[in-house]
Amino acid sequence: MRKGIKRIAYGFADFKRVQTRNNFYVDKTRFIPLLEENDYR
Repeated sequence: MRKGIKRIAYGFADFKRVQTRNNFYVDKTRFIPLLEENDYR
């Protein structure tokens, strides 16, 4: 990977790990109500 390029963090919820691995964090909190409205069974 090229230096300075951040990767999107997925698969873990530890914010400290996101910071120490220089990942890009995307806050998706606003989508929770939308996910809860739908039935994904």
